[in-house]
Amino acid sequence: MLVSQGVPQTFDKYATVTLVQPVTYDSPKNGPDGQPLKDEKGNPVTEKATATEQTIPLGPAASQIAIKQLGTNGGGFYNVNSAHPFENPTPLANFLEALSILLIARGALLHVRQDDRRHAPGLGAARRDDADLRRRCWIAVYAGEGAGNPVLTGLGADQVATATNPGGNMEGKEVRFGVANSALWAVGDDRRRRTARSIRCTIRSCRSPGWSRCG
Repeated sequence: MLVSQGVPQTFDKYATVTLVQPVTYDSPKNGPDGQPLKDEKGNPVTEKATATEQTIPLGPAASQIAIKQLGTNGGGFYNVNSAHPFENPTPLANFLEALSILLIARGALLHVRQDDRRHAPGLGAARRDDADLRRRCWIAVYAGEGAGNPVLTGLGADQVATATNPGGNMEGKEVRFGVANSALWAVGDDRRRRTARSIRCTIRSCRSPGWSRCG
């Protein structure tokens, strides 16, 4: 599914492509000795340069993202989690990756119930409590983030949602997919870890001599 959305899954070497819109930028200027030049004030001397190509890092990203989402394996293939456009290129990819987080606890519960049905009552209660808390947290986070930061509003920052602006308090968040998806991701990822801890604790309790108290 991630490959269908444009996530790389290959062992080919990096690809170099021509930019549709060349980018002009200030490039540090080096002297004859190869060291950066500085002006009389000590500031770096720059010159205009134009980028016409871009190197696209390739690799088995999609499969590694699946492993990352189902576990707790660091920052992802591009080391910035799912904020990288090659790792999370479309709203559908973002939804699928967020959904995988929300389904982890359910899958763990089903596995445990098949292993030992004595665990079912306690784990089922933990799962229901977790789902209810997740919904409440998402509503709270969405309301807070969607309302924007009053400090920034006072400074004149535009936090109204438009066709080109996600609106709300999106500083430091996934601005490509808006407040709702960003809130869903934040709540789901945090609850995943908490639910995993709850499940582990419940299993240990169920396997003790007083396992019946799980009900």
